[in-house]
Amino acid sequence: FVSGCGERGVPGETASEVWDKMATFAGYGFNKSHAAAYSVVTYQTAWLKAHYPTEFMAALLTVDSGNMDKVTEALEECRRMGIEVREPDVNHSDVDFSVDGEAIRFGLTSVKGVGRHAAESVVEGRGEPSEPFTGIFDFCGRVDHRHANKLTLEALVKAGACDGLGGHRAQLVAALDPAIRAAASEQADRRAGQMSLLGGAAEAAAPPPVLPDVPRWSEAEMLRLEKETTGRYWSSHPLAQFEKLVKRFASHNTRTVREFSDGRDVVVGGLLVGVEERIIRSGRNEGKRMARFRIEDFSGTVDAVMFSDAYARCRERLEENKVFFCVGDVDASREEICLRVNELIEPADAPRELSGQIRIDLSDGVDLAALRALVDRSRGEYPVPVSLALTPEPGLKVLIRAEDAIGVEPSPEFLRAAREIAGENAVQLLAVDPAAWRERRFGNRNGNGRRFNRR
Repeated sequence: FVSGCGERGVPGETASEVWDKMATFAGYGFNKSHAAAYSVVTYQTAWLKAHYPTEFMAALLTVDSGNMDKVTEALEECRRMGIEVREPDVNHSDVDFSVDGEAIRFGLTSVKGVGRHAAESVVEGRGEPSEPFTGIFDFCGRVDHRHANKLTLEALVKAGACDGLGGHRAQLVAALDPAIRAAASEQADRRAGQMSLLGGAAEAAAPPPVLPDVPRWSEAEMLRLEKETTGRYWSSHPLAQFEKLVKRFASHNTRTVREFSDGRDVVVGGLLVGVEERIIRSGRNEGKRMARFRIEDFSGTVDAVMFSDAYARCRERLEENKVFFCVGDVDASREEICLRVNELIEPADAPRELSGQIRIDLSDGVDLAALRALVDRSRGEYPVPVSLALTPEPGLKVLIRAEDAIGVEPSPEFLRAAREIAGENAVQLLAVDPAAWRERRFGNRNGNGRRFNRR
């Protein structure tokens, strides 16, 4: 090739450069027939997604059902498309993901620990829609235990797929051993052609066994097991207990941060998932460690990165499936929006760290001297400005901001004492502006020591 180029007047350096590019491309280059076939499949796929979105996403979820990461990604796409995905249910789910009205029903084979033969056994045992499983003992009695063993049934309970069978999940797991023993004996008799001497009528009249009396699982345990077996939460969300804090102190959510340009300061409250530590391979921080993860809230998820300086500061606190307020800025330089996280703040510390103002509504009879004395003894490392709101006459509200020297740390003790003086609903914490927080903490630099230049 190089010789031929030389005969045609192409410089040897240029010919060698072109050859190197061709050699690289040949590692995964399409000929015309291959490219044409791919373009047709791509067009067909796009057409199906546009015109039959629910059916298309159900099929995509089924194809990816063996890969929990891909299932999670497809579930997030369903959320973005406004398609409801319903929880697994032994009385409604099919073997694979299926269309359920305008929604998608989670497939049984996508519950971790449930194989295809086991899922088929559940669907076959269920039979007609008019004959749903009525309880855990009935369920175990109609499922073929040659394919669905105890671990399989336990996985279905943990995923919430047996919630319609009565009792709570801890009871259902505790009932599996006696239910399986009874079912195994009955199934063995049926296969051997034996029947009860009393006949079917007597068996039908027997009352259903009582579920064991055991304590319920905690909500945190239920959610953990749902996530472990299906890749998502169904009955609630770990963020639910912090919902009020998130609404008060998060400046944006994982959906609204996508609307901003590069460098916008934000505070996002959410669950950290997919935490990965990485070693930086090149640049001034070569050899140092950084982290990548996703932030999940009620609106969805967003990718996040924590560079070396911030990671060194937050490494001990950075945990999978833990809730934090992530303070940082938007990286819009990539195809997908990402957050550069400079600090992690635990929910318990949010009032102290993320309050920008304390507003106290004054009404007649408030002891101003007691309030001033409380403020004077409640200074802290990062004092928050105080404003007083008055309503001198109906329809007129006056806001008086105290001088900058009068600031307090909004500790639980201060808030409790202030509410005792001014009234239970008279004290409000207003969130700090994210840019003001960064300047207060890092000056004109971001959390990685670099000078901050907003684009």
